[in-house]
Amino acid sequence: IACGLVAQSCAKPSTDTISITADAPHTRVRYLDGIEFEQHSEFGRAYSDWSFFCKPQIQVKELTDLRQGKSFTFEVTGINAKLQLELIQSLPIGVKDPLRKHEETHCAMTADVYKQAPKAAAEIAKKMIGRRIVIESNGNANDARADAEFQARKDFKIENSWSPG
Repeated sequence: IACGLVAQSCAKPSTDTISITADAPHTRVRYLDGIEFEQHSEFGRAYSDWSFFCKPQIQVKELTDLRQGKSFTFEVTGINAKLQLELIQSLPIGVKDPLRKHEETHCAMTADVYKQAPKAAAEIAKKMIGRRIVIESNGNANDARADAEFQARKDFKIENSWSPG
C-alpha cells in the first residue's frame, strides 16, 4: 500500500467540522522507597514526568471523480481530537514539604503549557481540512478509506508535536 499527500484545497475550512476537547490534567503521585530510588541528600531526590496524548478521529470522503484504477483520492472533511495530559510525581517516602512543592511547581508549569494545546490542535486541524490523500490499494474503497484515515491521523499527530515557543 502506498499513500501520499497532495496539495491542500483552497476551500476555507468550516469550524463545524472540527472538534477539539481537552481533559483536565491528571496528576498521580507515587512514593519511592530508598531502595528503589536512593536518596543521597537530606533534601531528598524526586522527579516528575508528563505524557501528552492526542487521540484524533479523522473523517474523509472519497473524491470518486478522481478515482483511477487502484488509485483512490480522499479529502479530509472533519477532525475530532481528544487531548489529555498525565503528570506523575515520583517522591521519596516521607518527602519534606519543600521538595513536594518543588515537584508540584514542575507539574503546574507543564499544566500551564498544556492550556495552549487546544488552540494549537485547532489551528493544525484547520490546515488539514480539505487536504487530499491519495491511496494506492489493491483492496476496495473501504480499505483505501481506512488507509487514508490512518495516514491523516498520523499526519495530525506529527503536526501536533508542537513546542510552546
